[in-house]
Amino acid sequence: MYWMRLPLFALLLLLPVLLAGCRRSLTYEKTVTVDAGDAYHAQTIDPLAREQQVTVTITSATAPVSVYLVLEKDREAAQDSLRLEKAPSNVLAKQEKVQEATLEATVPAHSSYTVLLVPVAHKTAQVALKITGR
Repeated sequence: MYWMRLPLFALLLLLPVLLAGCRRSLTYEKTVTVDAGDAYHAQTIDPLAREQQVTVTITSATAPVSVYLVLEKDREAAQDSLRLEKAPSNVLAKQEKVQEATLEATVPAHSSYTVLLVPVAHKTAQVALKITGR
């Protein structure tokens, strides 16, 4: 009789572990300060096990910013371009010189990605950042 309960007990122990990797959606919200003297502000999101549709929404009440969505593998090259005050290449999505923007992109499975916020005209900006993924 005991041996019949063993598979059920094992399943109950493993179920939380199996479900932990099945996170279906992502919601991240944060208010950040993009300082006028900085080349950019970066926010990196950890990878999920599956491809996801990502939506990035920004709202800046104080000053315009440029926003770039890049894969983590392209982040360093994008940051180098921004330090040289050039727009990065290999971006998933971008909006430049805006106070409100919504970007959408598909991020491959097992890929981290980074949102880069760049101050425009060397003005400090308070930016409400919202990232959602499905």
